[in-house]
Amino acid sequence: MPPPTAPQVVMVPVPKQQVNLTLDDFLTPLTQLLTHPHVPALVAAHPELAAHLQQLGTLSSQLRDVINRIDTIEPKVLARPTPRPA
Repeated sequence: MPPPTAPQVVMVPVPKQQVNLTLDDFLTPLTQLLTHPHVPALVAAHPELAAHLQQLGTLSSQLRDVINRIDTIEPKVLARPTPRPA
């Protein structure tokens, strides 16, 4: 039986995309979870879910507050590092 042949690899150039996300992009939706339209039905099906969603929103708000306090003290601490040249 002949050995299996390796599949041919074709390199395809892909344009580089830059995506700029901030912590607010992640934290804001988490603080607003309980106001999302589909949540009441989920909470009705799983009553223990409400407390966890509330805690997640609270923790997200607390994290945002801590980040803002750090930024007022020293904005460079949490700033994006400058990329090194390749």
